[in-house]
Amino acid sequence: SFGSFFGGIEGTMKLRAALFIAFFITTLCAPTFSQKGVEGGGDAEDNEENEPEDFKGVFTRSMRKLQRQVRRRHNHYRKRHNAQPLEADDELDRYAQAWAYYLAKIGKVMHRRSRTYGENIYQGYYDDNHPIRGRDAVDTWYNEINLYDFSKNHRQRGTREFTQMIWKKTSALGTGIARGKNRTYFLVTVYDPRGNIRGKI
Repeated sequence: SFGSFFGGIEGTMKLRAALFIAFFITTLCAPTFSQKGVEGGGDAEDNEENEPEDFKGVFTRSMRKLQRQVRRRHNHYRKRHNAQPLEADDELDRYAQAWAYYLAKIGKVMHRRSRTYGENIYQGYYDDNHPIRGRDAVDTWYNEINLYDFSKNHRQRGTREFTQMIWKKTSALGTGIARGKNRTYFLVTVYDPRGNIRGKI
């Protein structure tokens, strides 16, 4: 009959309306991820899938020599600020080396999204008269001291590499180095525990 027919249509329409409302509420209440995390301010676990695997090859003698140069130069400056000397750490070296290779591949400076360790990055240029030296990066970072006001007990613009270098609670250092295009090279250092923690300067 017409009554049962229209009754069936009415029931179907009510069911569809109920499903639509349920879908709308579910979508509206679903958890969202902050854009900050996507852009690089999130925690390490938010971005692990984008991190390169640690370097698993063999470090050459020249690479090990440069790592020692970088560590000695750090400790030279840390001594001025009564900070403990940094120890070598092979795991950190491999972590830093993986990122140095990545930067050489893309040809630009970019920090890891992960905040597991502290990190400094230096892009330099080399030729026959200007070989790659570990001290060049470290000296550049330390020269940020000229921008740092020790009377202010908080982070200051343009000094993050310097403050990470002399952070007193940092105890281990890793270093990676890779050549890029057009005689560029990228030197990456990672620090454990990391420095530049808000409210602890």
